[in-house]
Amino acid sequence: MLYVDEANGPAGALYRRLGFSTAARQVAYRVSIPDGRAGRARRPAAPLPAAAAHERTGPMSRRSEEAHVVVLGAGPVGLAVALHLLAADPSGRDSIRVIDPSGGWLTAWRDRFRRLEIDRLRSPAVHHPGPDPGALLRWMAERGATGSGPYRSPDTATFESFCERLVADAGLTDAVRAEQVHEVQPAGRGLRALTSATTVRHGRRAGHQPAPAHPA
Repeated sequence: MLYVDEANGPAGALYRRLGFSTAARQVAYRVSIPDGRAGRARRPAAPLPAAAAHERTGPMSRRSEEAHVVVLGAGPVGLAVALHLLAADPSGRDSIRVIDPSGGWLTAWRDRFRRLEIDRLRSPAVHHPGPDPGALLRWMAERGATGSGPYRSPDTATFESFCERLVADAGLTDAVRAEQVHEVQPAGRGLRALTSATTVRHGRRAGHQPAPAHPA
């Protein structure tokens, strides 16, 4: 599976440019190559010729590896993908790759909120990256934060500290690779992500079953 955090600018622009179909879930977008039965979405354009790819990426050699799940972008949606997949299958931690130019979680989100001086979220407190809808409400209650409005929307600082705890508890603090994604290409029955340092091909581990779809 290849997941793209559309809130993370370059990654979101990448999947839209490629023309992939997107299947919306509660917290994530799954990017796939559609077949003839999967609606009207077009297949992505053919990969760039080797010379053009070389001009874009520069004269460097990439290491190659395979992963069951590749998450492009470490924003709130990318974090939600990783957390929900680990909740469904904790043994899959080593098969997940998270790639973001910043090398950290929520960096672009945090920068935007601070630059625009947004001190409170608009979404209800039950909408957050973790798999337990009530976790943020409990976090707020423990700290005396009441939230705003009928949906108890949290302030930005409380939400940020809550996400930091989610990351730490899941053992994902150092999971984000500081790499820039240059290309996403079809690769047999899967996809290949070309980054500034790595070629990551997504493929299923032997004996690993995909996580069940989250209810809409």
